[in-house]
Amino acid sequence: MGNRMERRINPGILILIGLVFLTGCSSTHPAPKMPLAAEAFVPVDGEALPTIGFAGLTLDISQAVAIGYHYKGMQYTKMYDYWWDENFAKRTVELDLESRTLLEEAGYRVSNDDPAGLRLEGILGRLGYNSYERKTSFEQAECEMTWHLYRAGATEPFFTAVTSGAGRVGFKEMGALLKAYELALRRLLTDPEFMSAAAN
Repeated sequence: MGNRMERRINPGILILIGLVFLTGCSSTHPAPKMPLAAEAFVPVDGEALPTIGFAGLTLDISQAVAIGYHYKGMQYTKMYDYWWDENFAKRTVELDLESRTLLEEAGYRVSNDDPAGLRLEGILGRLGYNSYERKTSFEQAECEMTWHLYRAGATEPFFTAVTSGAGRVGFKEMGALLKAYELALRRLLTDPEFMSAAAN
């Protein structure tokens, strides 16, 4: 009799143990949402505008700050942290080049050598970077950018804006950060207030 009761109880215990295992104390993360796609440009008439130079990208992120995590498995269990370090910082060279490419794609005449031209500066102030390994592996990043537009010779900006962006790619070195930055800059370049400031 005791053996038969033990056989009836054991399956319930196994189910309970399974639930504890699946929902247990591991740090989990909800399934990430797909970032919005970048908007298409309506090119400006660059010939009618002052030239614009990209003054560079400034980093406002301290060393050794946790910027995200790696998640694995069906429950998106957190495995380890990503930290802001030189491996991330060196990627800002790519972001700098992408800035000039997007300005040209939007129709602006880009030159850092025109003393009468405008200057655009970007400040990367917030970054989130996560990678995921489940059925498909991908990385995802979010960033917040502050933009300053300067007149020739000025030390104070006459136009300031804040934009954000997000990007997702399959696993490859730092690709999501570039996508997130691209969306943030596209949002600036399609902002009517920025377009008006650059034209005037």
